[in-house]
Amino acid sequence: INQDIKHAFRLASAENMDFIKDESIDTYVSSLCIHMVPDEKKFLQEAKRILRKGGKIGLSVPTRYDGFIALLMRNFQKAGWKSTFPRDPFSLGYREKMIELLQANGFEVKYCWDDHFKSTFEDSDVDFQLNYGEGKEAFATLDEEKKKEVRESLLKEFRELKKNFAPLQMKLVLIVAQKPL
Repeated sequence: INQDIKHAFRLASAENMDFIKDESIDTYVSSLCIHMVPDEKKFLQEAKRILRKGGKIGLSVPTRYDGFIALLMRNFQKAGWKSTFPRDPFSLGYREKMIELLQANGFEVKYCWDDHFKSTFEDSDVDFQLNYGEGKEAFATLDEEKKKEVRESLLKEFRELKKNFAPLQMKLVLIVAQKPL
């Protein structure tokens, strides 16, 4: 292990990383992010700017699927939550759409496949998702009564899924592309 490597962490917008020099990065990995930025084209143009010629970008995006994330969203919507996403969070989650998006922004697509993010949750993991995970932002907007209602409803549906051995998972599109040489 090379302990001489310097690391730095910065909070920044994926649409503007002006603190990174042009063509200075070999690999750019973005897991479950591109679908949440207001402008995915700016996101990709910025990634292309900082990638070296021949550099690779790896992305994952969720697809509409009746897994745990869909369960969360359904329960939040029943409680009156309104999404803050600029668009449907699953709108980019199609192989063809991601391939087209990357090609339209100057990348050569090398690989693209559908996969599943499989999870086995316990009741405590539902609370984790509500307070720290995927559901944190939406859950925080609810009053205490609605929070209790959503939590109980989620736990009930979650336990039913477990009882029927339904896998709790999220379907993803994974894609690897390259900046042309």
